[in-house]
Amino acid sequence: MRLRLAAAALAAIMLCSGPARAEDPKAFKLTIDGVSVDIDPGEDVDVSLPGGKTSKVRLEHNDFATFSGGTFSFVHPSTNSVTKTDLGDGIAQYLMASALGTLVVVQKYDKMNPVSLNQLMLQEMTKETVQAGGQLTQQPTTRKLADGKELTGLKAIVKTRT
Repeated sequence: MRLRLAAAALAAIMLCSGPARAEDPKAFKLTIDGVSVDIDPGEDVDVSLPGGKTSKVRLEHNDFATFSGGTFSFVHPSTNSVTKTDLGDGIAQYLMASALGTLVVVQKYDKMNPVSLNQLMLQEMTKETVQAGGQLTQQPTTRKLADGKELTGLKAIVKTRT
């Protein structure tokens, strides 16, 4: 009796998971002349256009992409995504991370000058790695933007044994 119940449960799970797998969502929606298709990078899709013509389309990543946060922008490898989080009180945080552990964090403040927070943020971001034996080196840095503005901040490197 228990064996039949277990087999029936397994069959139900397999039946339920099969159709769900066929409906995997795609990462992008491509629209051509009002016709939309879901597509993943590197995938070929046939699109039936108005007028009866069918075209094969492919979506591919460029090597680099530009992220724009309204008052700033930067070029990054297109394999990395930038996420935005609203931290409240006029603070927005943009984060890009690579699989190797490289981080780019930009915080935009609408209501205050955040320069006094640089050291505190650096300590918070590196605290665990330094406690585990990582060696932190830091130095002031500046970067001149294309429009002539100059950004100031801290450049930090944490070296670990691995």
